[in-house]
Amino acid sequence: DMPQTPGTNQWVATSALDFQTGLTAFETNSSLHTIILNMNIATPPSLTGFTLPKKIANSYKKIVIQGNNSTISAKSGQTAPLLERAFTSATPPAAPNDLFDQIVIKDLIFNGQPSANFSIEGLRIEGASNVIVDDCNFSNLGYGLILSAVKTGMINNCFAQDIYVTAYTTESSNAWNNPGTPLFTIASTYSRNITFNKCTSSLNRNALYGFLIQKTANVVLND
Repeated sequence: DMPQTPGTNQWVATSALDFQTGLTAFETNSSLHTIILNMNIATPPSLTGFTLPKKIANSYKKIVIQGNNSTISAKSGQTAPLLERAFTSATPPAAPNDLFDQIVIKDLIFNGQPSANFSIEGLRIEGASNVIVDDCNFSNLGYGLILSAVKTGMINNCFAQDIYVTAYTTESSNAWNNPGTPLFTIASTYSRNITFNKCTSSLNRNALYGFLIQKTANVVLND
């Protein structure tokens, strides 16, 4: 039941549900490194949205998603992000080392239609390091890209259009920084060292921000 090419570290997704199966497999399969999407997909009825692994089993602690210009679309009435890695106070990161997971996402299009939800998020990445988002587009969304508690990120050649609130956001995460999760300090929940290269946005006329930088140290905007 695993569309993983024998002897390789790649998972080639064959459907929307298989894409999620592949993402989840990264939590336990130490040979996986890359998931490849060669088709347009939408959130299946059985999912609230697609979820990135909350821990990565391979020795590099790294996941690469190669989108090949594929589109991830919302389902009707969707409120959850199209693709996210997020934690809560009830399910915080299992250990501080989980915050060093590396996430690379290339050539994906995030489309909020037909959810008709003006606050839906395209891509949310929380609690990770060395995040790279290359050549991605965000459209018909409340929020395009949100980086939360990310230590070092490089966002390159991305375009956001028809955004209703904020195109690009960097922030801290307070969801798992509480007395019940003493492993994490306030400082560990801040984002830092984020660089945006040639990232542009075309907002809805009522939108708030192209870039929203809050509780983040050292952000660079180039071109």
